[in-house]
Amino acid sequence: MVEPAAPGAEIALEALPFAAAACDARRRVRAVNRRLAARMGESPDALIGLPASELFEPAGRLFFETVIASRLALGLPCEDVAMRLRVREGAPVEVLLGVGADAQGGLVLCLHERDAFRRFESELAASRARLLDELDRATAEGARRMQGLREIAHDLRSPLNAIRGLAEFALREPFGPLGHAKYRAYLNDIKTGADALDALAVGAIGLGTDAAGAAIPIDAVDPRVPAARAIRALRPILRRRRQRLAVSFARGRPRAHANAAALERVLLNVLSNASKFTPLGGGLELAIRTAPDALELRVGDSGDGIPPEVIARIGQAFLPTRRSADAAERGSGLGLAIAAKLMAAMGGRLTVERAGAGGSTILLSLAAAPGGRDAG
Repeated sequence: MVEPAAPGAEIALEALPFAAAACDARRRVRAVNRRLAARMGESPDALIGLPASELFEPAGRLFFETVIASRLALGLPCEDVAMRLRVREGAPVEVLLGVGADAQGGLVLCLHERDAFRRFESELAASRARLLDELDRATAEGARRMQGLREIAHDLRSPLNAIRGLAEFALREPFGPLGHAKYRAYLNDIKTGADALDALAVGAIGLGTDAAGAAIPIDAVDPRVPAARAIRALRPILRRRRQRLAVSFARGRPRAHANAAALERVLLNVLSNASKFTPLGGGLELAIRTAPDALELRVGDSGDGIPPEVIARIGQAFLPTRRSADAAERGSGLGLAIAAKLMAAMGGRLTVERAGAGGSTILLSLAAAPGGRDAG
């Protein structure tokens, strides 16, 4: 008497996209799927209890009982063995047989029709070739964009250096005092903005090259210092957009393993991105907190949020994350791409903590340096 199939075995066989049978330890059929029964022109019940070899034509039965049985006894694989499946009416069907063990110590027979299997292999090879071709085109397009970006960024540095140099020259007042204090403040804003744009251009030139993710000098940095510089550089933009920035710094003397200049660039890029996607008159927030063995900086906005399908690809260049609140601007994803690479170079990471309706929060995590503490 044939051993019954384990609970769920018949369901598992039916789920397979090819003809299949389960056999007990004596190689007697204890379950088949409907694909196999229909191909043989038999009812499933008529096949239960038969020796597995009787699923095949007479010549194949001897081969199954000798060669295949010997290979199974020696623990050798039996895959893609050419056999001829017995059919009640009509010509035998050529199949490729694969045999494996099941959890009950029996066998599972997998039977692929040779013609269908060849078609599948051909379609699979065609799909693989098509995907590789698309990947090559995408890689070439990405390289072309990166090269164009580096060339543009390189060309931008010349006028930026001129703007910065003129602002520095005017601040020295070689031809007399500037007069009103606001002029000096405006010149400082121009110089700070030119510095920030130059840093962005330098990052864009290195983006996509080995140097982009290279290690940078790391020190114990008080994050409040680069944060204050980034906020100062962003003030003209916030004034123009009538946006409010709420700042909350950890008390005590927080310290992080970081590079001060790189962290300033990261914060400026992330804050600029948050401002871009916050409506005119909206609010942003920057918070610095310590966590066990880590220091966290959160930048939040009150825009429409980042679509879920984009979150996993945050930090990729040329990936617009969402629609800008200002119709005149269009995000390219470069700011966050550069920020993510700089965070990685400092041993940290950039992630999206909140992305639903009502805005997004970007989390910047860095290793805490000794001596840092949060008193509240």
